[in-house]
Amino acid sequence: MFLIYTDESGTSFKKDKDGNFRDGPCLLYGGLAIEVGKLYMLESAFKALCNEILGVENIYEVEIKTGDIFYGKNRFEGLEFNKKEEFFREVLQLLAKFNVPMIAGLVYKDGNIFNSQLEKVASAIYSFFSALDTFLLEKSKYGIVIADEFGDNKDIKEIKELLDSKNLVGKKGGVKLPYLLRRIFFEKLNHFGEYSFKPIIPLRYRFESQIYSVVDNIHYVNSKFSVFNQLADIVLFLFNTALEVSERREVFEDKKQIVKALTEDFAYFLRNTRSIISWVIRIETLYDVMLEFYEMAVGMKPFTILADKIKK
Repeated sequence: MFLIYTDESGTSFKKDKDGNFRDGPCLLYGGLAIEVGKLYMLESAFKALCNEILGVENIYEVEIKTGDIFYGKNRFEGLEFNKKEEFFREVLQLLAKFNVPMIAGLVYKDGNIFNSQLEKVASAIYSFFSALDTFLLEKSKYGIVIADEFGDNKDIKEIKELLDSKNLVGKKGGVKLPYLLRRIFFEKLNHFGEYSFKPIIPLRYRFESQIYSVVDNIHYVNSKFSVFNQLADIVLFLFNTALEVSERREVFEDKKQIVKALTEDFAYFLRNTRSIISWVIRIETLYDVMLEFYEMAVGMKPFTILADKIKK
């Protein structure tokens, strides 16, 4: 059995004055696939790592927020660069040693295959679930998806609420990620039964696109008290930062420095865990950069397993 602790990175579609997305050109939804038997050992190792390098004695009192460490904010204000580098490198090496792969769906925000923001975000989630199911079936294992609690994590009163696409978009036009995540999960598990609905992204193969190895429902936890959601946040944040630096050479110097310092360790992590990155379309603005980076790190092409499954 695998527990898949998930998070997201790069969810904002807002642009700065120069026309660049504020938190990077890509949106990622994904996480870390951890075998149940490794949970306690990995948690103990991460706690010791945080204590020795960051001086955090109790990670349940001080949340290990990647952004705070990266930018030296709040509890980690004034944290020296060498400490940041050491912390992130040790995390990547630890995950590689425990063979904990990252499985993520990626979407380019400026991608041209979809018109709406809703479809773009959905494509990352579709890609994640498709890659996850493929991973678990290859292992002949079941998995449970665990997500971070969202600010707007209200219970859905009726399944019909998920069928109405209007409920997936906020008043200001932004995507309601909690609803969208549930909608796609229910859709791919075929939980809607007799209800008639259209998928957010119509797929060519009805049965192939279902999820077979993920059991139960999505479980929600507070990331402040979840070591593994924090680890997922670290990996997704670093990966998205690397993609941003690859496209925008003028990004802040601290981003370029940390990416340069971690490239070897990140490549080692991707290669040794056989991490899976999946996205819907084959030809995008950053495709060549992504392909080169991934093939160099992992020694194989990244998944594009949904690319040929969308109805034309």
